[in-house]
Amino acid sequence: MAQTFSSNVLANGILQFLNLAFPILLLPFLAHFLSPEAFGAVNFFSFLVGNFSLFVQYGFEYSATRKLTRPNLTQSQRESL
Repeated sequence: MAQTFSSNVLANGILQFLNLAFPILLLPFLAHFLSPEAFGAVNFFSFLVGNFSLFVQYGFEYSATRKLTRPNLTQSQRESL
């Protein structure tokens, strides 16, 4: 159990680092290879996708957590979430 927990923490830490580092590393390449109009379009659509995913994740995280904590769920119902 402790090894699974520590490996999950490590994997989550690596993913969080990559989520922060990837846009920072990609920014100079996009700025160099795209025109100002294309760079603005990429940033605009990135903004739209980010806001859409924020609303979707906000509703799902709380509703799924509430549903998973119900004691009368079977194992197959929990796995379907």
